[in-house]
Amino acid sequence: MIKRVIFDLDRTLIPWNDEWDKCVEKTYNYFGIPFEDDEFIRFNKAMLDYETHHRRFDKKDMSLYFRNILGKNIPDTFVDVWTSYLSELVPDKDER
Repeated sequence: MIKRVIFDLDRTLIPWNDEWDKCVEKTYNYFGIPFEDDEFIRFNKAMLDYETHHRRFDKKDMSLYFRNILGKNIPDTFVDVWTSYLSELVPDKDER
């Protein structure tokens, strides 16, 4: 069970792994959502906007927010799938 997702956008808490960026495209592909050239930039902006305007993280609400902001057919389970892909990339303790 995922209790929290921490977005370390300025990379001060954990070293960055480029595979994390690819999780967004992988999630789009999972749902058959077209992934445009600038989609990752638009997605990151939407994620930052969500964090700015919402005090609580709610996966269903965040999926709805992405749907409205990005104008894509994003299902309610989008954030569930996206965070599951992210969780596969969590380094072992020895790798940190």
